Amino acid sequence: MELSFNRVNVLAEEARGQSPSDMITRQHAAEVWYVPFSPIRFDCVADWRFYRRSDNVIIPLFPYRVPASPTDAFGFMFQLGVAALQQLGGKSVKRLHLSLGEPAGQMFDETTEQTVWTFQLGVGVLLD
Repeated sequence: MELSFNRVNVLAEEARGQSPSDMITRQHAAEVWYVPFSPIRFDCVADWRFYRRSDNVIIPLFPYRVPASPTDAFGFMFQLGVAALQQLGGKSVKRLHLSLGEPAGQMFDETTEQTVWTFQLGVGVLLD
């Protein structure tokens, strides 16, 4: 599996009145990219859409938060990846593109009464 990523300046996007998003170029006419247009969650299926004709693939970013610990963040990302694969039918991934929103932050979540890391993430998946 190939991995690529871009960093997206979330503050600059928001200052222009736009929702944070990334854009990548399809490398071959036969590529079909799958992109979630809603957050990937564990209790419901994301709104996966595909690009098969456009030269460019738009990847929206969505906010996430995890407990402020490397172990919890790693576990969350692993769980997020498994959920995405499951929602796409468990097919083999040829290329994964991550759109990483910057800056990430830290805040106190009054609901859970713990410090959390906040970040924005988008993903594009090219299946075999």
